[in-house]
Amino acid sequence: MKISRTTFLAGTALVACMAVNALAANPSDAERPNILIFLMDDMGYGDARAYNPESKIPLPNLEKMAEQGMVFTDAHSSSAVCAPSRYSILTGNYPWRGRNENGTWGFNNPSQILPGQETLGHLLKRAGYHNSFFGKVHLGGAVFDKTTGERLTSWKIDFHQIDFSRPIGESLMEQGFDYSYALPSGIQGQPYAFFENDRLVSNPDELVLWEKGRYGNSEVKAAGFGAADWDSSQAGPKLTEKALEFIDRHAAENKRNGKRTPFYMHYCSEACHDPQTPPEQLLGTPVKGVSGISDHLDMIYEGDVALGKIIDRLREVSELDNTLIIFTSDNGGLPWGESSKHGHNSSAMLRGGKADIWEGGHRVPFITQWGDGTRQGSKIPPGTRSSQLIGLQDIYASLAELTGQPVEENQGLDSQSFLKALLDPDCPPLRDHLFVQANNENKDGQRLMKMLREGPWKLVTTKQQEPVALFNLENDLEEKNNLLNNPEQKERVQRMAAKLEKIMRSKRSTSPQPGK
Repeated sequence: MKISRTTFLAGTALVACMAVNALAANPSDAERPNILIFLMDDMGYGDARAYNPESKIPLPNLEKMAEQGMVFTDAHSSSAVCAPSRYSILTGNYPWRGRNENGTWGFNNPSQILPGQETLGHLLKRAGYHNSFFGKVHLGGAVFDKTTGERLTSWKIDFHQIDFSRPIGESLMEQGFDYSYALPSGIQGQPYAFFENDRLVSNPDELVLWEKGRYGNSEVKAAGFGAADWDSSQAGPKLTEKALEFIDRHAAENKRNGKRTPFYMHYCSEACHDPQTPPEQLLGTPVKGVSGISDHLDMIYEGDVALGKIIDRLREVSELDNTLIIFTSDNGGLPWGESSKHGHNSSAMLRGGKADIWEGGHRVPFITQWGDGTRQGSKIPPGTRSSQLIGLQDIYASLAELTGQPVEENQGLDSQSFLKALLDPDCPPLRDHLFVQANNENKDGQRLMKMLREGPWKLVTTKQQEPVALFNLENDLEEKNNLLNNPEQKERVQRMAAKLEKIMRSKRSTSPQPGK
């Protein structure tokens, strides 16, 4: 009997729907997957060969993930810069629903996450997960004067005043994480020091003031205080080492308890943000000089090495096949500098790069894997590609659905689950619109420009929501043909502009329980 494509796709969609329901129907700890979110810093769409065959840097671990999992080709950060997009990933909210429209950057500024806003940490803790965080935070926090007890919020803070006997407040251990080894501002700003479980790792009496400059393999891009032995090139190796130690401890505890508890790891690589100071090697694997082109590409390679080390350790403790891995980047890449002189384009065919409202600023690599890489042994079909429109804030609702956790009316306000798409590359579109904001000034000095997607259509507006461009990305992914003034598109421009304004005024932009 001949089966039509329509009937086949309907059957596939039904199977995927049944699989989603089965996964979310109160799964036991033994069945729930571990969850690894591996977040790169400033890695572009064109840096990975899964998107750009002309990429000049091999990423063997990521390329294997692409072969054994699913590649999303239309994934976007909520912002074209990191602090606001990191908030969105953790909360499922657009950036302007936090404390500041463009995110919170200072480590001692009041947290971007407002009181009552839950994170992935809170969500997964309720689902029985053991949660960990590694790397750059960029969500603010609270530090206090050791004499008066008053909160210190000035950027020009005298670190001698800080009471380091107290943990950083409003930070990771208050956001649902059981363990953290973090850099509050990454490698780009003070404090140049690690914090474990929100407490300073270094001796506070030995902190120093670092001036901007190069120090051997290390570099300080902005003056600030930090540990006396700070070395930006060693941030990646240290974070990877601590992540592996967490996996070992978790596996040992499961064995000791005779019961499997799943873990959630939120790993925020420092690669490939400035200062681009790749290590000579990462836990025995050479890194610096591997690309033969630039420190920028060496650092992207460093991120791939760290990913591989974590995957290898998961395999060693027999947890890899039941770990959902999500690899992505906090915003677009860096299509300029030394790498571009050698023919490498971090944005590939896309216009613009980090901080831009153009596609190169926020369309990001997004590759997932869950299983052993075979059709029979994988929940996510290996070797597949998805054109689903998704935002990084959608991770929140997706993991809620995966673990059977309800999304409350006042949480995950802009998150739409893509779990069905993970299980079925031919799944019908799940999102009908998506909002993204930028950071860079345009030629008229406009900052915080915005965009709205509807299917293939992209409307670009100023901060004040005045339309400046309209593109059909289906046939103009390079954004060369501005259709804003095309008379045939007048109604579309008006309607999309009104919708963008409605989203900005909304209490939430997605249904908390889609399909119910």
